Formats: sequence, structure tokens, C-alpha cells
Amino acid sequence: MPARSARVYSHGMGVFDLLGTAKKAKQKIDAGIAHLDKKEAGEALACFEEAAKLDPKNAECWFQFGAAKAALMKREDAIRDFTEAIKLDPAHALAYGTRGYMKVQLNRFSDAVADFNDAIRLKPDMAMAYYNLGSARFKMEQYEEAAQDYAQALKIHRQHPGIWYASGKAKEALGKKEEAAADFSEAVKLDPKNHKAYFRRGVLLYGMGKLREALADLDKSIAMEPNYPWAYYHRGNARSRVGLKEESIQDYDEAIRLLPRNAMAYYNRGNSLFALKRYREAIDDYNKALKLDSTLTVAYYSRSTARMLAGEREKAVKDLDIFVQMSENSVGGSQRMREEAMRYLEELKKSETGQIKMPDTSEATVRMEAIKDEEAFKVMDKKLADGIKEQKFEAILFIDICKSTNLIDSYGELHYFEKVQSVVDKPLNDLKKKFACQFEKSTGDGYMLTFNDCANAMNLAVSLMLALDHHNASLEDRSQRIDLRIGIDCGQVIVKELDNDRIGDAANVAKRIEGLMQDSFVEFAEGSGKAFREKNRVFCSAKVMTMLGDAPHIKHAEVGWSELKGKIGVRYQIHEVFWEKSQPGSGAHTLSTTVLKV
Repeated sequence: MPARSARVYSHGMGVFDLLGTAKKAKQKIDAGIAHLDKKEAGEALACFEEAAKLDPKNAECWFQFGAAKAALMKREDAIRDFTEAIKLDPAHALAYGTRGYMKVQLNRFSDAVADFNDAIRLKPDMAMAYYNLGSARFKMEQYEEAAQDYAQALKIHRQHPGIWYASGKAKEALGKKEEAAADFSEAVKLDPKNHKAYFRRGVLLYGMGKLREALADLDKSIAMEPNYPWAYYHRGNARSRVGLKEESIQDYDEAIRLLPRNAMAYYNRGNSLFALKRYREAIDDYNKALKLDSTLTVAYYSRSTARMLAGEREKAVKDLDIFVQMSENSVGGSQRMREEAMRYLEELKKSETGQIKMPDTSEATVRMEAIKDEEAFKVMDKKLADGIKEQKFEAILFIDICKSTNLIDSYGELHYFEKVQSVVDKPLNDLKKKFACQFEKSTGDGYMLTFNDCANAMNLAVSLMLALDHHNASLEDRSQRIDLRIGIDCGQVIVKELDNDRIGDAANVAKRIEGLMQDSFVEFAEGSGKAFREKNRVFCSAKVMTMLGDAPHIKHAEVGWSELKGKIGVRYQIHEVFWEKSQPGSGAHTLSTTVLKV
């Protein structure tokens, strides 16, 4: 490639020579375009390179140069060439539009929007510029603006099925189901082989309760594209709703074959098996769903019912209790399910036989929004989310330095913090890196740490306690010992925009678990005894142990059921981790993060 400022003609070149050179450059550009039309991007690139040598000030040459590089997936290089074309011809609308499209491919959506707007300014009848502008805004979750852009594109080009399909997606995201379905209908009218339009319309019709029409669309989608797992999954849902349980199981089988990590397919297949009274098989599917997605709260609810009917009363009670704990932040239908579950849980704990009517799980299969807490967060009014950066699932770990006030009085504040720095902070800093700590803050007399999963939180807790024990064992003066208490819980947290601090029930519960004392327990586990350590201990919720799954190197036992401060009426099952007998993992995710195999 020549430098872009290079001059390829001599000082003495005349006007006719220049015209001849420009003509030759135009011939090379035309030849390159012909190669591009035949999808011969490499050959096209060679033609445009020669054209650039002949006429480096030709904007069209640089535009086509960029087009060839875009075809070769060299997006950054293509953007540079489109930029050169715009410098040479600021009115080159297509260069703006194509550069914007490249930026969308690189997830630079705001920059792309600016380019598409420039293209529309220069050429207001460019339908594809409106279409691409809408696509960029759709990816930015600006659905209202995207729908308006697609509407503008359709005013110019109403016979384009892709624009109708995109318009349907934007209206679907806005909850305008009838309008979205109408747009998908236009898409399939113009392109009867558009399996995705049939699929989307089918899913919409299912959500509108038009089950037979939904099945017809999903049948067509599968006939056109038999390897699309989500079509089988949604047809399984529709078949289940109309009572075709055996047929729905076949669809879920196919969805799982094509997409083996689809937790929802396992969960919904379990519901169909449950409806057919095949409780053991249903339990197996709920187990598999939870292994793939340990935050699938309603799976504990459904598994509890199946276990009760299969004669596994104790396990059923534990599952129902975990559901109650995990669904604390739920809204709408999930909250109603939680309240119902709390009533049944209380009845189960009072009943010796367990012969009571269990909750109906059918409502849980109707809408995916009610299945996962994070889905419920998505439908919250955005105005209520001011100051909120995001909601996410995390493990929360609180560390408390026992009797820190006494230590400060004994050593003085400066010497106390120097001691903490050398004894606690140094190993803790190393462990935070090793086990992928996501966020930390000081609590004055301790720390709060967060992690993406329970395995890393548990690994750090055990490692820190072992390091501290090694230090304390080396001291001759036992009064200089530093003792810790650690509490761990997990669940949905809200991340604050201003300082990334975490708020929510998971953080509150972890703090309460760290400070638990004997009088907090309303029931002790059989064999646990009523006395337990009040320092140098690790307590966690049963939910954490469930998330850890098969972790043979972590030794633990149930302590009992506790009512936490500020959580009146909800009992939490608490486990103690015997860190002295445990072996932490060597790095992030060493422990299994699946649920217990039962």
C-alpha cells in the first residue's frame, strides 16, 4: 500500500496524462467491483491497490478498498479506508453508512449512530441507513428509537422483509405484541422461507395464549430449519400447555440434543414428566437444570413438590426452604409463589406425616419471567433504578475481626492497624487475586468481599482461616492472637452506580450470618449440640452449600435454623465449615459449582 499522501505523477505531467491516469484508475476500480460482485475479495483488493497508486485522491477508490477489506473481515482496516474516502469526499453518504455498519460489527454503537445520521443527512432516502441506525439503537436497548428508525426505513422500502422482521423485534421488546406479530406476518408474506419470522411470531402467539396458532408457526419454523434448538424448546412449551405432555418431552429431548446446556429445557421437561406422575425422572431433570444454572430458583420449588410425592419428605422440606430464601427479592408472580411456599413450608414443619396438599407448579411453566429473579429485575420500571449500575448474582463474604475494640484499646489504634495490615491484609490481598474477588470494602472492623460464585468465596474463607491459624500458632503471647468470624451467603445484589457498593438481601444475610450467636437459633440440627465456636469460624447459608455441590474437600455440617435480625418469620438453615479439616482449591473455580448430587 502506498502512503496516502504519495504523489504518483511527476511534476511535469500534463493534463492529458492526468486524464489518462484517472481513466486507468477508473478501469481498475470497475474491475475490482466486478470481482467483489463475484465474491472474489482478494482479487478485488489487488485491483483497488493498483487504482490507489494511479489516483490516490480518488474517494471512490478508497471506498471500494474498504468494501473489499470488509468482505475479508478486516474491519478496522476497512474503517480507515472509509474514513479516507470521507476526507476526500465529505458528501459520500455510502461511506458514512458503511463505516457505521463496520462500527456496529465492532460494538461501537454510539459512533455508528453518528455515522448513520450523517449518511441520512446527506441522502435522506437511504432506507438501509435508517435500517442500520435502528439496528444500532436496538443493540443499545433503545427500542422506541429503533422502532421509529425501522418505520422510516419502511416508508422508503416497504417490500424489504428484513426491515419488517427487525421492526417486529423492536415492537416485541417494547411489549407491543399485536403490532410485532403483524410485522412478522409481513416478513413471512414477503419471504415465505423466513423461519426466524415464523419462530418469533410463534413465540409471541404463545405468550398471547393463542396456542394452536403458535404451534402451527413453530411447526413451519422447524420444517424449514430442523437444527434450531429454541424452536423445539418453545414448541415443547406450547405442546405442554395444550396437554400434549409426551410430545412436549420429545421436543425438549431434541432441544437438549442440539443445545445440551439449556437448563430451561431440562426444567420444563421435568415439569412434563411431573404432570405424567413420573416423579423420579422429573427430579433427575430438576437436578440437571440446577447443575447448569444454580440460580434457577423455581427448580427448587418444583423439585420439592416432586420429592414430597416421591416420598422424600426431608429433602422436599430443604428444597422448599432454599426456594423461600433465594426468592426474597422476587416480584410479581414469583413473589406470590414465595408467599405460598412459605405457608406450605410452615405446614410441612408442623406436620409429622407430610400428607398435605403441595403447591401447584404449573404456573411456573407459563412465563420465563417468573422463573429467575434476574428476569424479574428486567421488568422493573427503569425510573426505580436511578443510581443502580446493574443487578447480578454474587457470593457475599463478610469478615469480622473479633473484639477489635478491645485490641485497639490494648495496642492503640495505630499499632492495631499495623498489626492487622501485617497479619490479615497481606494474605488477604494475595487471596483476593487468587480467587477472583470482584469487589471489596472495609466495614471498619472487617471487610466485605464479593465473588462471581460460591466456590471462590469458600476457597478464600478456608485459605484465610488456615493462614491465620498458622500465624496464631507461632505466637508465644496468646493475647496477641487475631481471631476472625466469617459469614457467607449468595443471591441477587444491586450494584450502585456511584461507588459499586453492593446492597440487597444477600449482603444483609451474609452480615447477619457472620455475627450469629446461640440465642439466634430457633432449632438446632440433630447431633450439632447447642454450643458452637463464637470466633475463628466460618458460617454460611444452606444455599451456599447447595451452590457448591460436590465439594469433598470442604468439610461442613448443619448447625440448625436461625431467625436473622430484621428477617422475622423467615428461618435460615446455617452450616458451619470445618476449615481445619478442609482443603481449599488452588485457584478460581477449583471447587465444583454444581448442586449436590442427590
